Amino acid sequence: MPNRSRSSSRDRLLRLRLLRRPPLSRPVAVVSPSSSPSPRRKKARFVKILAPLVLVALLVLAGAFYVRQTVDVERIVRTQLIPQLEKRLNARVEIGRIESDYRSRVTLHDVVIGRDAKLPLGALAQIESATLNLDLPRLVFNRDDVLAALKSVDLQSPRVVVQRDAQGVLNWAKLWKSAPQSVSSRWNGTLTAQNGRVWFQDATILSRRGVPLVADMQSVALKVVANGDEAATFSAQIPQTFVGHKPQQTLLRNVSLDGKAEPAGKWFSLRAKCAQIPVALPIEYSIRNWPLTASGEIGGALQIAFDSGAPQSRRFALAAQAVARRVSLQLNESPNLPVALRKWQTRLSQKGETFSVQEISGAFSFGNRAFSTSAMTLQTLGASWEIDGEAAFPTASQPVFSLSLQMRDA
Repeated sequence: MPNRSRSSSRDRLLRLRLLRRPPLSRPVAVVSPSSSPSPRRKKARFVKILAPLVLVALLVLAGAFYVRQTVDVERIVRTQLIPQLEKRLNARVEIGRIESDYRSRVTLHDVVIGRDAKLPLGALAQIESATLNLDLPRLVFNRDDVLAALKSVDLQSPRVVVQRDAQGVLNWAKLWKSAPQSVSSRWNGTLTAQNGRVWFQDATILSRRGVPLVADMQSVALKVVANGDEAATFSAQIPQTFVGHKPQQTLLRNVSLDGKAEPAGKWFSLRAKCAQIPVALPIEYSIRNWPLTASGEIGGALQIAFDSGAPQSRRFALAAQAVARRVSLQLNESPNLPVALRKWQTRLSQKGETFSVQEISGAFSFGNRAFSTSAMTLQTLGASWEIDGEAAFPTASQPVFSLSLQMRDA
């Protein structure tokens, strides 16, 4: 009992001392739920976010460095791509500076193909810059077929010479050599061009003087989609086209083209549209054996089809839907006229007259050696007429007519 009383008294004394001790002057932080995190927490969170980004950036830099060390794009272009292109074109290819993003794009500057001072533009093709979209891994591992890695080509300010010989074969079709053992001997890809110039000469289309047709197309915007062994499709917008030889050139504005072509040029179909064409121009190249003098203009769409496998007389097919605006035609004397027209022209010339048709206006179409019109108006033989119907020309000397003529006034 004495020990228990002594321990209880000590406990009471200790509690009294603790109650009398002044409180510790230590601040107590009160954190509310809406308060911002401490700087230490902010720093930790920032490090957690930044560390993966830094790691990714380092990996990208390391990968880019590895690609630069492993893939020498300029060496590949100069030692693989250009020699294969020269082999297929059978022409020398020159290039200047080369740029690359080491991923998929390679830009070639100052490209010249087939330099020749005798050509109208000094070379088969001259290109300010050509941007190639490449599959670089395929380019590295498939060196025997470099063109298979080429996805698309974008040309800036190209200047190209295109010529068709008397047999109807294009110069580029003769130059291009396919590789039969290659799976991509026919290219699959897209070609685009801006601000281009195409100098075109066609030896199968002659003027009355026997001069081949020449067209200088400027400021050309072009798109070609190549589909391997299938037909390629193309479209072009041409703000200015100069037809003929200086100084007697004819300017055509805002010509549009679209069509399809077999990869080797064996056949093609082309549609050309132009709102204003001097009527003397197509007569100069299409009815050159007839002594026609023409004025006025036509506008519309012309369709041309060519098939080298067809008989010579049927290789070309022409069709058109157009509108004539105040066209005048005068038929002069010539031994090339059909017999009936030549006799009639002789009788007119004896009277000091020539046969002429003025103010031809209205829509018309022709194709497969046939002509048709509806409500076309014209003036001839001292009267105004309205014409409906069609005419066929199976041979130049035996036309077949089914026309309705109605005199409008005396």
